[in-house]
Amino acid sequence: MTDVALFDGVPYDNAYQTDHFFSDSFRQYCDGCVKEGEFISYDQLRQLVADRMLDPIVEFFVSLRPSEDRLRWDRLVSLHLLLMAFVNSFGYKPQYSSQEQSDEVTGQARRSNILQNLTDWLPRHGLGDDKESQRIIKACRHLNSRGQSRRPPEAATLRKT
Repeated sequence: MTDVALFDGVPYDNAYQTDHFFSDSFRQYCDGCVKEGEFISYDQLRQLVADRMLDPIVEFFVSLRPSEDRLRWDRLVSLHLLLMAFVNSFGYKPQYSSQEQSDEVTGQARRSNILQNLTDWLPRHGLGDDKESQRIIKACRHLNSRGQSRRPPEAATLRKT
């Protein structure tokens, strides 16, 4: 959610947290949701929102849709792929996602070059050689081989994992 390298080669001003979050700010938002080692209650979360402490998080999601000209949709597609890989590695068998499901998620991206940036990003973070990272890379290559860089239909939604 914080790495602007995902947007390399795409016009984006990384001086403003429009379609990403500054690392220190994001850490503060996350830290605010934990008290004494426990997640805060729903009422406490509502209070944080009411106090406008999480405005940048809320604003990130306001009016989010695949057809917009912003980059946040593709950031969430990338995050979805990473979460699928994580669940495949550490989750239970019924939660497992297939290669076809990974291909389906990559098909929701608007800009294939952002997915290419994701595959370039994996090794820089110690990923890329494991089975699930390879699944992401394969899905991104499959999309690129079809020459797709498209706008998903307005009704497209990220698959639940």
